[in-house]
Amino acid sequence: MRLDTEFVKLPLLFDAERLAAEIAAVPEADWRPHPQGYPGNSALPLIAAGGDPANDATKGAMRPTPHLARCPYLRQALAAFSTVLGRTRLMRLDGNAEATPHADTNYYWLRRVRIHVPVVTRPEVTFLCGSREVHMAAGEVWIFDTWQTHNVINPNPTRRIHLVCDTVGSAAFWDLVARGERPFGAAGGSLPETPRRVSFQEDFEPELAFETVNHPVVMSPWEQEVLLGSLVRDLTVQDGLAAELRAELDRFRLDWQALWAVHGERREGWPAYQEALGRLQARLARLEGRLRLANGSEAVEIVRQMVIRPGLSPELAAPPAGAASAPVATAAASPALMTASPPAPPPAFDRPVFVVSSPRAGSSLLFETLAQAPGLYSLGGESHGVIEGIPQLRPAARGWESNRLTAEDADPATVRALTAAFLARVRDRDGNPPPVPAAGAPAGLRLLEKTPKNSLRVPFLAAAYPDALFVYLYRDPRETISSMLDAWRSGRFATYPDLPGWSEPGRENPPWSLL
Repeated sequence: MRLDTEFVKLPLLFDAERLAAEIAAVPEADWRPHPQGYPGNSALPLIAAGGDPANDATKGAMRPTPHLARCPYLRQALAAFSTVLGRTRLMRLDGNAEATPHADTNYYWLRRVRIHVPVVTRPEVTFLCGSREVHMAAGEVWIFDTWQTHNVINPNPTRRIHLVCDTVGSAAFWDLVARGERPFGAAGGSLPETPRRVSFQEDFEPELAFETVNHPVVMSPWEQEVLLGSLVRDLTVQDGLAAELRAELDRFRLDWQALWAVHGERREGWPAYQEALGRLQARLARLEGRLRLANGSEAVEIVRQMVIRPGLSPELAAPPAGAASAPVATAAASPALMTASPPAPPPAFDRPVFVVSSPRAGSSLLFETLAQAPGLYSLGGESHGVIEGIPQLRPAARGWESNRLTAEDADPATVRALTAAFLARVRDRDGNPPPVPAAGAPAGLRLLEKTPKNSLRVPFLAAAYPDALFVYLYRDPRETISSMLDAWRSGRFATYPDLPGWSEPGRENPPWSLL
């Protein structure tokens, strides 16, 4: 969340020794690696999606984990903020480590302030935000501007531990902020208040309010206008490229507003909303990497985080009264905005993971390793047959030009056919198919998929599955090319035995290998 200054120290003070004693009783095995894999960083989830300590999601009802139930003073500390509680955890930073410079640009954090309570720290530990830095002393309460690039430096050999809570705030909470200390600039008004000590109360069990709604089923056009307007104003340059981005965002927003006027959040409109998100994703591809925001973030990626990924979350909708019907395509042309479609079920896949690499770069090993994760579904191997089993996606359908597919190939009918083909074949790490609900088809599955041919299909996959994650794998080009030559010469990697128009000296129609 953006603030009017880099740091604010709230007028509260906790018993850091008491908090540290509760934390010390937590078994080491309960600590988890940082969700982004930052070296030297670990976390203990206290409030998480569904109350599951293993769930790092920022979408869905936030509930207390069993770890919070064992920490009575931590619960009292959280109650002192007088606000609804979102994702909350203890964040631990090893000695001689840092948190890694970053800005919190995910949709969830655009509307949530991050509260830090240092529990175990040393005076040399510094918290950096933009061009400013402070030391947050044990027991103090701080918030900071998470939109700016920030980092924590721990130059000591001892660990640093903070209680970190995300919240949308409340009137009482923001009154508390207004009474806080601003080391680098005041909002105006009276002097900061002396911090109030919050001691442990033996027989006090506070009532805590937990966040239930944090993502829209369908984002409203008014929220889009606010979010995209702030992004456009934050561009580091206001030139022709910026004008192109504004034009694309305005066009998207006007189409979305028209869809909203017809459908609102109703299921019948979900396919049309999904199409609009896919079109925006495809049309922004030419601007990728060419525009930046004031905090250094890449503008197109932030559009994805602000609007494309959170724009449609059907899995958060209440289940339909009866069995859901199969999804029906809605045409992309403007007149179709006024045409109602039959109800559609939630998307089959939630944030599918595509491994992208050249041939012989090690993608099989990476795929087989990731496929052991619980909750992931895969085909058990590469997807050549599935994707090229869709007639319009075969190289033969485009004159054997290549395996390349673009966003224009991701029309609704093709995406439905591909999704159905994936669903029919996916299995978990134990070889089990996904459970089928009593009404409708499986939804919200995490798909893991790889084939080197997808290095030529990224625009297609990104348009077909706008919330997809792409894992790019590379290997030293010399080693890769050498291995590709060996693969070609072996004859064991022939993908097209009779490629029309292909020949070698002295050989007619030899097999074509790899992509």
